[in-house]
Amino acid sequence: MKKIKILTLAAAVILTVGALASCKTDSPKTSESPKTTAAAQTEINTQTKEPTKVPTVTPADTSAETPVDTPVDTPTAEPSKTPLPTVDGAETEELRSDAWKADKNEHWHVTVSGKKADVGSHDLVEDECTVCGCMIIESDEYVFVSILNENYDEILDVEYENGELTFFIETEYTYDDEMNILTHKSMNFDKPYEEGKYSYATYVDDSFGEVISFTYTYCSELTRYNDDGTKTVENYDENELMVKSTDFDANGEVTEEATFEYTFFDDGFVKSIKKFVGGKPVLETIYSSFDEGYMIIKQIVYNEDGTTTEFDVINPID
Repeated sequence: MKKIKILTLAAAVILTVGALASCKTDSPKTSESPKTTAAAQTEINTQTKEPTKVPTVTPADTSAETPVDTPVDTPTAEPSKTPLPTVDGAETEELRSDAWKADKNEHWHVTVSGKKADVGSHDLVEDECTVCGCMIIESDEYVFVSILNENYDEILDVEYENGELTFFIETEYTYDDEMNILTHKSMNFDKPYEEGKYSYATYVDDSFGEVISFTYTYCSELTRYNDDGTKTVENYDENELMVKSTDFDANGEVTEEATFEYTFFDDGFVKSIKKFVGGKPVLETIYSSFDEGYMIIKQIVYNEDGTTTEFDVINPID
């Protein structure tokens, strides 16, 4: 879940002072599960994605304002992969919210009793519905349906693979007075999908002879829930690079705790990522420079006997 409004701010800076590097870029959607909404390009297990250039950011002074772990109501989610039937009398019931729900064919509101109301087919103009505002992108195998809120944060993400509905993710957010995200909570169908907690940071750029800065929030803690009851908690720094990952079993017991260290090229792009488990290195991923195409060129596995095994690769080791 990318902060589009942060990119908009960065774009405004570009127009006035020139090119400005951004720490966040939207990655093309894939069929991978779980999907990643916060800096997943830095995760060891998803190294096929290009790492991002790290801007100059510093943690903001949070003595005056600190993100509050505000309780978030559970988002409304479809109880099954079969769309809710429209029930007689639904049009006269109070709506649960003004937010539209949608699939690839139609949109609707949901009443307080869970019935569909205001059902209608999409009226698409350049892949955007003029009624519900959803964007629909189709390919030979996939269909993606997305709805953003007034802050340009994604509140509905629906995906089909080969005609089968695979994701129906609804997300709710809390914001501060400046409309920076403080928390988000997502449900996929009727199950918890992920939760995010955000921290403040300040972007500073003085490379053009004028100091330009603004404060924003980034997802500093992301919890991913799995269908089997296990979960992973990921921690990110102010550059949105993952620095720690903790796996829990269904009983809440820690099964693995990993940390990550980075090196960088002079231009600020990630040069290598090293993963540690129990304080010992287990995997290192090395990238080529931007001029050389910027891709994974080597991975080093640290074996338990103290030896290492190197691979010249394009696709990373899981």
